[in-house]
Parts: sequence; structure tokens; C-alpha cells
Amino acid sequence: MDKNLSYHKPISVDKTKYTLAYWKESMKLFEEKKYIPSVKNLIKYMNSEIEIPDTDDIDLTLNHGSSRLKIKTENNELYISADFLKIPEQPSKIALMRQVLELNFSYLNLSRVVIKDDNLYFEYRDKIENTDPYKVFYIIDEICFCSDKHDDYFIDKFKAQRVSEMKIKMYTDEEKESAYKTFKETLTQCVEYVEFYIQKRFFSSACDILSISIMKLDYAIQPQGLLQFELKKAMDGMFEQGKSSEQVTNDTLKKIKQFLEFDRKKFDEGCYYPEYVLSPKQTTELAQLQDNMRSEYGKIKDFYTKSDHFNTVLYCMYNIYYIFYHDLIPNDIYQKLDIALSKSGGLEWSSAAGILYDAVTSMMNAGISNVSSVRPMNNVRPVNQ
Repeated sequence: MDKNLSYHKPISVDKTKYTLAYWKESMKLFEEKKYIPSVKNLIKYMNSEIEIPDTDDIDLTLNHGSSRLKIKTENNELYISADFLKIPEQPSKIALMRQVLELNFSYLNLSRVVIKDDNLYFEYRDKIENTDPYKVFYIIDEICFCSDKHDDYFIDKFKAQRVSEMKIKMYTDEEKESAYKTFKETLTQCVEYVEFYIQKRFFSSACDILSISIMKLDYAIQPQGLLQFELKKAMDGMFEQGKSSEQVTNDTLKKIKQFLEFDRKKFDEGCYYPEYVLSPKQTTELAQLQDNMRSEYGKIKDFYTKSDHFNTVLYCMYNIYYIFYHDLIPNDIYQKLDIALSKSGGLEWSSAAGILYDAVTSMMNAGISNVSSVRPMNNVRPVNQ
């Protein structure tokens, strides 16, 4: 285990579609009580490629991942909904409805899952004068991501069906094979490294390798559907409070080994290019990235100064993949970080440390960009790190 983890080139890369000028105009129009134009500009802020007819009202049907979102203004009200699932027959019906109730009382804040004609929909309705851009942004955000996140899981677990069919572009057969190869190689290498460090009782290092591997899979193959749900569940489980790093390591390693047996058909079903109303990742300005990284960079600098190449690499890798996992960042910064990952992959720790340290240092010393962030982030490492 004297070399860095391998690098796999991503099949596709998320690109920001947020346009700050539309956000500013949305806020201005709302303050001027021009509510429908304000909502239109908010939608263009989230995705400038969305075409909105030049009419007095709004009536849009948009694809988001595996769900379909509807935004409509009528009778001085704003109505937002998303198709979800057809309610299955017994015995799955009651179990599914329990899960839906949990969504209503825990995950969702302003929107709700409702029943109409034995179908489930996400829904929100309010007077048009209550459409503060921040509020509407978060409503659309929670509806889009709750519907897209849970539908595949509920379909697999409860044999439910979608209300409306997905409109997606699948990976080519060659891209699916490449993604599956990356999936298996990353998991196999992860198991090998983690078991080695468990033997040495380096549980913090094992935790880093586990989280890096999960985030690397998200970056390299961008899985959708059930696999995306399960990978995120495994990642979230690493941050559960009350567990020692040894417990986190053993629990997550067990999940990683289960992923090695993941059904190939279900894997291929999650290999597609999603179309989003708004990106699942936040657009983050360089100044915010630097602020978020300041504490972690202090540790990285200390490791590197002391010639602790192993921890320099792990901390750099963790933070770079964490940024890719959560953020859409300025392209020049993204390119530098991705090139560093590519060049350092598979190298001895000492060689990899210099490449990664230089890339992170370059980001920390870079000038300020003009990209803005709406959603804040916190970089918290897994428990007991």
C-alpha cells in the first residue's frame, strides 16, 4: 500500500447552469411586487436553458432526473407539483404509505406528498404575493430532489410504478462498460486498502479511503437511480453520531463489499444523462471555497511541511472529491484539481503529495471569481477523524 489510489476519468462533468443576473432581477421584481416576472427570472436563474413563453401566466412542465416538475400560476396562486408514484396493491401499499408519511413529517418542510386518483404527487400551493425567491427556490429544490431521490428506491423496494415515464438519454453500451469497470476497480481497490489499514488499526485512514472511494464513484460514473441512492446512503452513514471510527470503518466496508455484488441490470438502468431543472450541486464561488477549505488546508500544509506524504495525499484527495461531490466550481479551478488527481493517481505517496499539494495551494492562492452560491455548505469529515 505504498501508492496513491487510482484515477478514473469521469464519463461526463456537471456544468453550472446558474446565472446570477437572473437571480438579482428576480429579487428586484419581487420587491417591486411584480410576482410572476419574478418567478420567471428565478426559473431562468436555476436553468437558463429553460424556455418560458412570454405570457401573463406560467404553465411549465419540466424534466428533473427521473421525475417531472410542473410550475403553474393561476387565479393569483403559484402551484408547484411533481409526478411521483402509482400506489401499489397490497401487501406493499401500507409499507409504502408509511414511508411517504415519513417524508411528509421529516424530509419535507413546505411541500407535501398528496394522493390523487390512487397516485402520489409532490405539491405546493400558495398566494402569488408569497413567492419570495429564496422561499420558492427551496420549495422547488426539495420537491425536485426528494422525488428524484426516492422514486427508484420505492420502485425497487415496494414494486411501485412511476406516474409518468422518464425522459432520459442512456449511456452508450461502451460508456456503460466503462462505468462498470470503474465501479468494480474502485470498489476492489477500496476493499484492499481498507483491510490493510484495519490490520494496522489505522481506522481514521480507512475512513478517509472509504469516503474518497464513494465520492470518486459519484464523480467518475455519476450513477443515477437506485445505485445513486444506495451510495449516498452509505456516505451519509459515515457521518452518524455516536459511532467510533472503528465502527464506521467496519459498517461501511460491509456496504462496499455488498456493492461488489450489485445487480448489473440495475446498474445499467442507472447509467443515463439526467436533465435537471436545477443542479443537485451548489454553485460555489471561489471565495467561499477558500473559506470552507481554510481549516483543512492548514492541516494539509502542516502534513506536507513535516513530509507526512501519506496524510497529505489523503487530506487533499478527500477535500478535492468532497468539492466535486457537492459543488459546481469555476472551470479553471476544476481543471487544475482534476489534472492533479489524474497525474497523482497510482503514484508513490511522496510523488502524489507534491502534485496534490501544489494544486490545492494554487486554489487557496487564486483570485476571486464572479460566480455566486445560493446554498451554503459545510465540509465535515466522517466521525472521529
